[in-house]
Amino acid sequence: MVDIVAGGKGPHARIAWFQSPAGNPGDLSLWRIYETSDVGWTVPLIAHDMDADGDLEVITTEEAAAGGGRGVIWYENPTRG
Repeated sequence: MVDIVAGGKGPHARIAWFQSPAGNPGDLSLWRIYETSDVGWTVPLIAHDMDADGDLEVITTEEAAAGGGRGVIWYENPTRG
């Protein structure tokens, strides 16, 4: 199973996790979308095991020039796998 994490830039930009359905990722109606937070401008989105617990977290930076910025943001994965 492959999930997608995407971000954007602009006044209504968000970071979102698109969860692939088990068994039939070709059926787009079965995908689930979780919006995590508003952002000004995310550059880049990186999947990495930040806390060495065996699962991937998402790390990004938010540009200060685009709406104030928050610097480095770490989205911790609450599950294993």
